Amino acid sequence: MQIANTKLEDWVDKQVVLEAFHLTDRTLRTLRSDKKIPCAQLGGKIFYYLPGILYILEQGVN
Repeated sequence: MQIANTKLEDWVDKQVVLEAFHLTDRTLRTLRSDKKIPCAQLGGKIFYYLPGILYILEQGVN
């Protein structure tokens, strides 16, 4: 999945992802560390690419 040249509003923080998809902090961390969801770190904060997460969840996480 290409995430270069994305819009700023497509990137959300952890709290938005946890609440929107009813995930636990540990599940989100596991998906991130297994590189199953697109994310980027800016300073000390991690941001998640929302369209990428939607795509992955629609396909099913393997």
